[in-house]
Amino acid sequence: MAKRGVNLSQERIDAFFEVFVETGKVTEGARAAGFSTRSAYNLKNKSPELKERWEEANQQVDDMLDAEIWRRGHDGIDKPIFYQGRVVATIKEYSDKMLELAAIGRMPHKYARRAVEMTGKDGKDLIPQMDDIEAARRMAWLLTQGAAAKKKQDASPPITLAPMPDKENESGRSE
Repeated sequence: MAKRGVNLSQERIDAFFEVFVETGKVTEGARAAGFSTRSAYNLKNKSPELKERWEEANQQVDDMLDAEIWRRGHDGIDKPIFYQGRVVATIKEYSDKMLELAAIGRMPHKYARRAVEMTGKDGKDLIPQMDDIEAARRMAWLLTQGAAAKKKQDASPPITLAPMPDKENESGRSE
């Protein structure tokens, strides 16, 4: 049985890593080296040396991104000002979004968005949990209200919907 894959010479592997680090794109590195993106991802499984090289390349890309985020957020970029089609001046423009990303990366404990859990009185859910029967009861009520509103749609005055009945009031007994 023939072995699948391409013969990855050291020259092609070097070409892949060079372009990958330069562009930060695995697909571009693979294209430059003349093999598929899948073959590029399989590189890290071929040997511990290639896995280490892969991780180093990823770290270099991460460092370049960090540097660019910092440059745009902290140092700013010179944006040209045009007058009658010619550059007459430049203005330093800073990116709040890039500075925010830098802060999140360096201090996630302070700036990363986190899920917030909110509870009602005595730690109960703000939105009560309901079983399938209660959900079906509420859905049926909504559908009947929608049908009633549809019938009244031709009338000129605005539609007023009736309040949803409590479980106790609807059946006359408490669950």
